[in-house]
Amino acid sequence: MPRDDEKNLAIRTYGHRIFEGQTLPEYLLEFALVFLADKPEKDPSLGSSGRFPTRRVAKGELEYSTDARIGLKRFIFFERSKQQNRLKIDQYAYQEMRKLLEGKIECDDDLTATQAVDIIQELFYGYNAVLLNRSWFAQSLLPVSRMLIFPEAMRRSARNRSFRRYGVDNIDVRDLPEVDTEFDFNSYLFLARGGEVYYLHVLTGLLQTQDAELRYSIEEGLSQLFDSRPELSRLAYWIQHTWDEYMGYDGHNERKITKTCQWIPTEYEIRASYTCRELASFLQARMDALQKIELLSLGVVIQILRMMHDRAGALVKRTITRPAWIVHVPGCASNDVKSLATRSYQQCEDDLFGALYTQKHPNESPDELREMVAKAAHNAHLLFRKLGKAAGLVVPPKGSNMRFSVSEDLLKFFVLALIEPGEKMLLSDFLSKLYEHFGIIIGSSEFSAYQEENQINSSAIGDSSLLRANEEAFKDMLKACGFLRDLSDATAIVENPFGGGQQ
Repeated sequence: MPRDDEKNLAIRTYGHRIFEGQTLPEYLLEFALVFLADKPEKDPSLGSSGRFPTRRVAKGELEYSTDARIGLKRFIFFERSKQQNRLKIDQYAYQEMRKLLEGKIECDDDLTATQAVDIIQELFYGYNAVLLNRSWFAQSLLPVSRMLIFPEAMRRSARNRSFRRYGVDNIDVRDLPEVDTEFDFNSYLFLARGGEVYYLHVLTGLLQTQDAELRYSIEEGLSQLFDSRPELSRLAYWIQHTWDEYMGYDGHNERKITKTCQWIPTEYEIRASYTCRELASFLQARMDALQKIELLSLGVVIQILRMMHDRAGALVKRTITRPAWIVHVPGCASNDVKSLATRSYQQCEDDLFGALYTQKHPNESPDELREMVAKAAHNAHLLFRKLGKAAGLVVPPKGSNMRFSVSEDLLKFFVLALIEPGEKMLLSDFLSKLYEHFGIIIGSSEFSAYQEENQINSSAIGDSSLLRANEEAFKDMLKACGFLRDLSDATAIVENPFGGGQQ
């Protein structure tokens, strides 16, 4: 295992790594970064773009490299960043870039070059991915253009000391090429490897299936999605190229950032082939790219949470073959269903927490273990809780009696992932697929199947008839979202109305 696994129970348990600092949209953003990055191996014989390797990679073996584009990042975010974290040298570099761009823009009498640059800034900033009070170098954009997908950059403390003495009137920024390089690109605080985990998971599924058509469908669909605004790429390239020329940077490779994916647990393989089929189906949907990115961000996180619980369930070795999530559907008034969903969620947290104790090494004392578990909790059950609430899988957002639920956006993702565009299936089959793929229990049939598979007496957790009201509420929710048609009193059809191909 990597060396930092030695004192990190969360990494030992859930892979390298899933971390509390990463927000929900940043999982997809980091996945896009890895997917689009240059990698050592490409295999034209499969008709592949080389976005995924065609062989299994060992722990820490998969390298990828991407551009830092600090100049572009500064141009987009600096003016709106926290005042206290701005250095004078960056203020000067920002002003120099604005002058450069304004000098290259020709306008008529109704628009000045300064106004044109303001409009360009507003255009890019409108795709801000995380609206938090971060420094300019720690912000990011939605992955709608390959040029706008930045690696994480954190300013080094030495940079603060070296540049603090400079004013804006006595320095030529071109004499300080390190103005764009004195950053730590391997902190993993906000792009904290969660996207790498999902990338390795999808790669595992592609290697499991050995389906060239599936691989092509996923690679093409993701490539189109992550460059759905090509005009922004052209504009961003012009801005960065203008800055590079001014600074006198020689050679593209000098500004490449190289990173290495680490490892994920073998239990994540359980649903890897499911994930690939779900992703391929989802990517075929015809809808606005921004809505698609938002839904896929939810889907990536839900799949990671599912993998975490699968891993925890295997480690704690309960009699359950695979942990299930009993979901209370909004609109279901049954307190019995709420109670079942609450107990199901509590069992999930117990599994995630308990799994940490299974990673004890023989040379660790009980006191050391307790301290390590307390530290790891923020990246185990507490992280599950945080992401689950952000994704709409866990409610309420605040307060007690937390339980599994489903939001309208999550419902959309499930429909698009499990039903191909333009296709339909019986409601009973859709509920069965939700259980098979995600371990989600909504209706009585799946609850009965879960009890039978795990030899659970109904008196222990309740009778399956309790979930009939939940299933009716789910039908109403599907109908309200435009996904359900009643053919008769006994037959309901769930359909994916989002056509085929890209928007």
